[in-house]
Amino acid sequence: AILKPTRIGHVRGCEQEARKLALRWGEDPDLCEEAGILFVTDYSDMTPEELCEDVASRLVSANIPSIVVTMGSKGAVYASMTGERGFYPAEHVKVRDTTGAGDAFCAGVAIGLTYRKSMREAVEIGTRLAASVIKGSENVCPRFRPRELGLEIDVEEE
Repeated sequence: AILKPTRIGHVRGCEQEARKLALRWGEDPDLCEEAGILFVTDYSDMTPEELCEDVASRLVSANIPSIVVTMGSKGAVYASMTGERGFYPAEHVKVRDTTGAGDAFCAGVAIGLTYRKSMREAVEIGTRLAASVIKGSENVCPRFRPRELGLEIDVEEE
């Protein structure tokens, strides 16, 4: 899961409503209870270190294998049930437009994990892609060669 702490803010007592919505949408309502363990805290004022420790301690009881939480200009924290956890700082770039940054970040993390990178390496790829998007006004990632992102993938030239 990739979450944004400023959007996390679950009001106690909403669990039943969340279960009803999950059932309506054809989702497993037990997942709402598991995720609710993470959403009962307002994370917006936490430091990256505090957020990382808090989220990592809740993963096991929430039965969530791993999580990445983006913190905007601060960076992102990550944790897994295997014990891998940490903070990766955002790249400091001149921001022109943040549209698409979250999608680019998510894509980078997903491709990193798909190619068996560690969570830290995957978050680094996501961070690089997100930074490349916010530097421009086109809202798209420039083309990266896999090896530029630390991926050992051969691609044919066009």
